[in-house]
Amino acid sequence: MGFLKYDSPFMTGLAKVTDLMLINFYTIFLCIPVVTAGAAITALHSMSLKIVRNEQSRVTKEYFHSFARNFKQATLIWLIVLVALLILAGDCFILFFSELHFGKAFRITFYVVAFLMAFAYAFVYPILARFDNTIKNTLKNAVLIGILQFPRTVLMIAVGILPLLLLVFFPRALPLVILFGFSGPSWVSALLYNKYFQMLENQMLEQQDATEGQDLDDDEVIFKDVEYSTSEESDDQESSEK
Repeated sequence: MGFLKYDSPFMTGLAKVTDLMLINFYTIFLCIPVVTAGAAITALHSMSLKIVRNEQSRVTKEYFHSFARNFKQATLIWLIVLVALLILAGDCFILFFSELHFGKAFRITFYVVAFLMAFAYAFVYPILARFDNTIKNTLKNAVLIGILQFPRTVLMIAVGILPLLLLVFFPRALPLVILFGFSGPSWVSALLYNKYFQMLENQMLEQQDATEGQDLDDDEVIFKDVEYSTSEESDDQESSEK
């Protein structure tokens, strides 16, 4: 019965599945008020990355800690995203369902903007969950990383819309979506971007050591205005100072 030992691969995997179910429930519950959805999704990505890295310990406490820490920025970004989606949806309706006719240039512009928005959305909350930055640069870096990580970004977008497709074409999959509809895609996405994020974190820590006490030129900074630490490390520093 070795597979029932606490540190066995079976029990470790079962614990991860349980954690994913738990954070999925929290995310669904916190997305209901709509205005809190941004902070909920940010906390979801924070915990998903921790689960991928085997860093999670107190899932509930860590989830709500991330929710509270990123609430202001996440909510503002969420409102920006909502407005952009409404504008894009309106343009889409006019483009495809109205009697108006638009030239090729307008259609190409529409598709480019739509793709850039999708790429930005794929990375904006993972970036916010892991790195300290301004809202402007968080959005800009989300677009940049989405383009640089093109194949992975496409996979992340595809995985993200999979639960919606399941609900539309296979309504009986509703229980599965309730259990893993948010956390499943978020966990898969974390698997895809984990190594790239780890590389960025290592580079920033190396730059911090090499340039301690010095001012960096803009072109030397990986993320503009970033504080050379992850959000989690910032929390540890604040706790030690207290």
